[in-house]
Amino acid sequence: MCLMLWMGTTHPLPPLPRCAPGATPDEVLGYACVDHVPAEAVVRKRFASPHVAYVGSHKGCGCGFESNGLDFDGVETTELAMELLPAMNENEQLEFLAEQRSRAWLRAMVESARTDGPVELFACWAGDECEPALHEHVIDPADLTRTTAPLTERAHYVLR
Repeated sequence: MCLMLWMGTTHPLPPLPRCAPGATPDEVLGYACVDHVPAEAVVRKRFASPHVAYVGSHKGCGCGFESNGLDFDGVETTELAMELLPAMNENEQLEFLAEQRSRAWLRAMVESARTDGPVELFACWAGDECEPALHEHVIDPADLTRTTAPLTERAHYVLR
């Protein structure tokens, strides 16, 4: 099951097409994508923003914005994770750094978009787009890179 991340903005985000099947992913962003959501999509009802896009991390879904393995082990901040980087095996290091790049990319997108007004995020598991939000948060964009698991299931975020 994949974590889905939707972003509502005042102006449309620049699209980033999904990597075509069989194509080589971007060296930095992997399978990251930004897909505009059609007006009739149910998930749009969650947003006050006029423009909504699906945002995928380096994995192509929202899972890559999280370092849940570290979070579940009690490593909640990226600062602590960076200190522990030498103790990780090579695959763990590569995955954490890719997740951190995805979080930094998401933060940069949010910071750019919020110059025109508030930005909204909604995170949920695939198939839960119609389910009510369980949490409402007002956060700072820095929170997206400060923690190893910045998104909560079925949470609606406003970034001002």
